[in-house]
Amino acid sequence: MNLAKKNHVMILNRGSRVNCIPVLHERALNSKNIEYYKNVQISILKNDPDDGIFVDCKTSQGVLNLHINYLVFAIGREPNRDFISETVQKNEDTLQKKGLLYIIGDVKNNIYRQTAIAVGDGIMAAMKIYRKMREKK
Repeated sequence: MNLAKKNHVMILNRGSRVNCIPVLHERALNSKNIEYYKNVQISILKNDPDDGIFVDCKTSQGVLNLHINYLVFAIGREPNRDFISETVQKNEDTLQKKGLLYIIGDVKNNIYRQTAIAVGDGIMAAMKIYRKMREKK
């Protein structure tokens, strides 16, 4: 919710089930700066050499093409990276160094699957994104 105070946020849910507390979901739906999409399958992630990331998605309503500045994934307890294109995987280190890709939680920490560690990773990524956004203004 804090990120949406000064930014446009899109939430892409791969299913229709919502896994957060109801009041948080309600606030997100009522926020003018948050768009929520359910049943979305990300099919292509492509680096924009000028700035940002192209994201192509399949939805129940058709194709959704996005151009975004940052992408944050919450992919569940079991690390699942098979949807990430080979290009992104090959350039993972470069994208991380440029501050275009942040890997956190179970995907980053393997057997250290503790909520506190994942939350810390998430907070650090959010702080880095926030700093980068402030520097651009």
